[in-house]
Amino acid sequence: SPHTPKYEETDRRLGQCSVASYCQALTVLSPFPTRTMGGTYSRSKYDKTAYHEKFFFDLIPGDAASGKTVAVTGATANGLGIWLAKHAVLLGAKRVVLLNRASPRNAPALAEVIAFSKECGSTSTEILGVECDLLSFASVRNAAKQLNLICKHDGLDVLCLNAGTMAAPDENTDDGYNREVQVNFLAQHLLLKEVFPSLKKAAARTGDARVVQQSSGARMIPGKKGLVKAFFQKREQDSQNVSLPSGLRGDQKKGAGMLMLGPAWKRYGQTKLANSMSTEMYREQASRKEIAGVKFVTASPGLAASELQATTSCEFQSMKPWEANLVFFLAGQGVRDGSLPITQACFGPDVQSGDFYEPSKFTAYGLPRAISTGGFFKNPKADAGTISDDNTKQVMWELLADAFGGEVF
Repeated sequence: SPHTPKYEETDRRLGQCSVASYCQALTVLSPFPTRTMGGTYSRSKYDKTAYHEKFFFDLIPGDAASGKTVAVTGATANGLGIWLAKHAVLLGAKRVVLLNRASPRNAPALAEVIAFSKECGSTSTEILGVECDLLSFASVRNAAKQLNLICKHDGLDVLCLNAGTMAAPDENTDDGYNREVQVNFLAQHLLLKEVFPSLKKAAARTGDARVVQQSSGARMIPGKKGLVKAFFQKREQDSQNVSLPSGLRGDQKKGAGMLMLGPAWKRYGQTKLANSMSTEMYREQASRKEIAGVKFVTASPGLAASELQATTSCEFQSMKPWEANLVFFLAGQGVRDGSLPITQACFGPDVQSGDFYEPSKFTAYGLPRAISTGGFFKNPKADAGTISDDNTKQVMWELLADAFGGEVF
């Protein structure tokens, strides 16, 4: 109970934004409607929250985000990003910036975080929204300019690259890249490039700025084949671009779902492996370039029931409702618990560059645990793709430089 002396002391540490108030705030319904998958799947049905209280009471300091400016991509609609934003407020952040594209979900997301701030008793956190459409490099560059302006005095302490799409159709963006590649990987790394001076400014001030990427268990899908360079390169305006291997080209066959691991799921796996591998690439590059204080960290949410599955099933039709029901019945969790690994990565007190956090129970649910510390993986064979090799890292480093007109940093 939050009324025991132990938790009263925790509340005192948290100051205005108390964990007890947070636990009460969790009972407030989100303003976002819950979509169903063909009438047979509902996200809220699997909104299990078994671990968040222990995490905030026992495992992370109540002032872990105190004084920090935190920016997070993809913070909307019952997702992991909006809970990361709420946790930043709870842990005392000075400023939280939501980076979302213009959509009907954008303004309600900002309002939800502001309402949460009031509900848990915080009055000191500034909560802002900046339009950032990851389908447009121009929009990303404009968002970066605004973010740098917001951070001009103290710098940017945490850049959380959380946004993502899952098993999307094989479409090209106006910038000429596969849609999933651009949203999940390229555009967010362009954002990193453009705001890197603000990260360095925060690192010079505190010795601890962080770039945190959201990966997934889907990083295992590519297997021994690893990353496919052609998939990440600019494509011709032709969805049947022959330079893309047949396993990654085109859309799901009619009636095929997630378990068939068709092209859409293989593309998703490529982007999630790129997220985790690039953390290692950046960690090594930063060391080589003697960039001090900027940490590169990865998280994986496990099986978190968010709007991602509803979009994948209802709009993309690359996941069947019974598949979602099966995996979440066996080992699912809600987004509040699913956001704990990335919360640990962003604000944990002893985080090192190269750390990787995921749920402790079968990598699907539970409290966050480190599967890598400082780039040293506990099971290097299992995460060989993430660890990668010098040649693959160099290829990806150069590929990003070509896409952005210069090295990330």
